[in-house]
Amino acid sequence: MTNAMAQGITNLERQFEIRFALPSDASSLAKFAAEQFRTTYSTDTPESDLEAYISENFTPVKQCEEIESHRSRVVLAISREDIIGYSHVELDEGDTRSAFLNRIYVDPAWKGKSVGSALLAEVIANVRQQGKDRISLTVYEKNTRAVAFYKKSGFDVIGTDIFQVGDDKQTDFVMEKRLV
Repeated sequence: MTNAMAQGITNLERQFEIRFALPSDASSLAKFAAEQFRTTYSTDTPESDLEAYISENFTPVKQCEEIESHRSRVVLAISREDIIGYSHVELDEGDTRSAFLNRIYVDPAWKGKSVGSALLAEVIANVRQQGKDRISLTVYEKNTRAVAFYKKSGFDVIGTDIFQVGDDKQTDFVMEKRLV
């Protein structure tokens, strides 16, 4: 836990706080994650594929497993007790040098208000505390706003990968940031 989280520091100007997710957050996180995934991908992904992916990956049970796993960290951005953003990073024990940022999603009403930056800063601080020297991620090539956000945050495109949503195959950029 970083000093800001340990001290319960809240971004008063923007009215949100950053904290680790708890098992009791799993149901509300599952709902939020499904809504954000649907919003992000609905224009480019067939509905049946989208719903299949959501029903497999954004259940309360799945979210609780991710929250409780010693190999991952789930961080929430909260405003007035509502989730407005979250991140999920995986710490691969087999690779002692890197971590994988699986997700950062922010409610559209909160985009451009430093929520994503605050979540990413917490992820990077936590990854550094775990002794990792780089962090990688994949991002949908058509999500230009997210690609620009990651580039601005110091990530470089190092390749591409296929991300499957149901039967729909999408091309993602693989991005990486060195932390040392």
